[in-house]
Amino acid sequence: MMDLRHVSCLAVVSAALAITGCTEGGDLVEGSDSITINNDSSASGGGSGNGGDTGGNNGGNNGGDNGGDNGGNNGGVAGAFFDEGGFLLNQNIHPLQDNLDPSGGASPTIMPASTASCPMGTTDTGNTLVMFDDGDFFEGGDFNPEFPVCLISSDFREDGGPTVYNLTADHVYLMPNTVNVGNGGQQGLAEGSAEDVTLNIEAGVQIFARKDTDTVLRVTRGSTINVNGTIDEPVMMTAVDANADDITGDPTDMTGRGDWGGLVLAGYATIESPTGEDQSEAAPDTDIDVFFGGNNDADSSGSVNYLIIGESGFTFGANEEVQGLTVEGVGSGTTLSNIQIFGSDDDGVEFFGGTASISNLVINAQTDDALDLDQGYRGTIKNVIVRMGSVIGNSAHEGDGNIGTTFDDAPITRPIIANALLLGAGLTDSLAVRMREGYGADFENVVVADANVVDTISSGAYGVGCFTNENEVDEDLNALNVAFFCANGTTPAGAADVADNLYSVWAMGMFDEDGDGTGDGTVTFMAAEDQNISVDGSTYEVTTPGFTPDFSLTSAADDYMGAVDPNGTPFWQGWTVNLANSN
Repeated sequence: MMDLRHVSCLAVVSAALAITGCTEGGDLVEGSDSITINNDSSASGGGSGNGGDTGGNNGGNNGGDNGGDNGGNNGGVAGAFFDEGGFLLNQNIHPLQDNLDPSGGASPTIMPASTASCPMGTTDTGNTLVMFDDGDFFEGGDFNPEFPVCLISSDFREDGGPTVYNLTADHVYLMPNTVNVGNGGQQGLAEGSAEDVTLNIEAGVQIFARKDTDTVLRVTRGSTINVNGTIDEPVMMTAVDANADDITGDPTDMTGRGDWGGLVLAGYATIESPTGEDQSEAAPDTDIDVFFGGNNDADSSGSVNYLIIGESGFTFGANEEVQGLTVEGVGSGTTLSNIQIFGSDDDGVEFFGGTASISNLVINAQTDDALDLDQGYRGTIKNVIVRMGSVIGNSAHEGDGNIGTTFDDAPITRPIIANALLLGAGLTDSLAVRMREGYGADFENVVVADANVVDTISSGAYGVGCFTNENEVDEDLNALNVAFFCANGTTPAGAADVADNLYSVWAMGMFDEDGDGTGDGTVTFMAAEDQNISVDGSTYEVTTPGFTPDFSLTSAADDYMGAVDPNGTPFWQGWTVNLANSN
């Protein structure tokens, strides 16, 4: 691969390419559509509708198409697999199945409490929940765990000093209304004055929000949450039909969307705001104690590891909406890793300012944007897979510098996005990367592509194309080692800086704002066709033969393209969820 740092704007490296010029993006508009697709469905358990011997656990790639009907010999689920976009392949629908109800006479690793002894801060309902009823859902069915149901209906607050609450996996938890951890949402509450409350959540814990509510679990400034999931026993937050104190619906049905709010983390890190703090959008305007932000960029809101958030995302009103995961003014002392958000009826994840970083992130089938960054966010986002649905979804990534017209107010949204795979399919106005309002970022080893170049199960593509910038972008916007393949392309209204946004071939390159030296806010691309790029349809590994990534931009990226290390087990395998409605 040639050194693209020294190629003039969209230098012609193949007779198949036609160039439209540099002033508005200088995009590739024509060329060979030759591409190598590694969609070998035998890579993991067989590719037929029978799903192979390992069925629901490791069913072959094309087993997602038909395996829902036939299932395989170990846990196939009728109707539970996708036949369109917005999914990850080769996974059971319920990651805790083998831990709660193992087949073949194995012992469960998560056992229900023999008596209801609900942890401090929760209330015994007197009710129990059978997770898997006589094998009707899964074929094993030899053990039907009956878990005491504990109610989380009151805030976790201090009681005369720093207080620690522990949720254990031998109970399940019903959350019928919004619950706050601590009191740090009070306006003007200085750091050190807020309550110091810690909520620890054990591996394998299941928290069910009452379906069709605007319920939010909010960790306020000064308090922390520790989600201690593992790859074998992730923590799950989903929704379920319930009454005031009893779960009445199927806890294994995760096909909802927007059935509850989500998880909100708030901290004392700096944000773009004249007062240094702001009121959360992830709440109705009647909630007044929902402020975030401060002046401590090293602030910690705790640690979140192996967490699945499903069926979330809720809109209260105009500019009042909660995402699957909402991160507000959270500092770099916070650890966020191995997190999946699926079926959000708004964004997957949104960062409002702060400096927290996140790694090993999966977002699939959100209604709005998968990854939304604004209000001065400056963390690192690494190893992220976005899989847009085929009939829903706005942008895979949206970046806003500052809200309004004063795009240079500090801090500017200036993240590092490293080792990402953004796959799009569906709506006519869907877009991969939307940059606006003075947004500045470093993109490195990022792959942006229509989902239909990855596998044949999804026929969709980004309707608009790879990217637009709707306003001026920050002078520090840069990208290096970015692979594009977006066949469709129209210029949306207001996107004056990008024209003919069409990449009908794989191209590898870089871009930077004002790279032509004119200072006019345009985005200049330097790209070259690379027909050797391929994306594996079952592992999501990206192959770029003969290409060695350059690390002159940042030191954050690993030395491979996309989100999955080709020399190891894909980070998402074994714990993430697919959903029937994620199209």
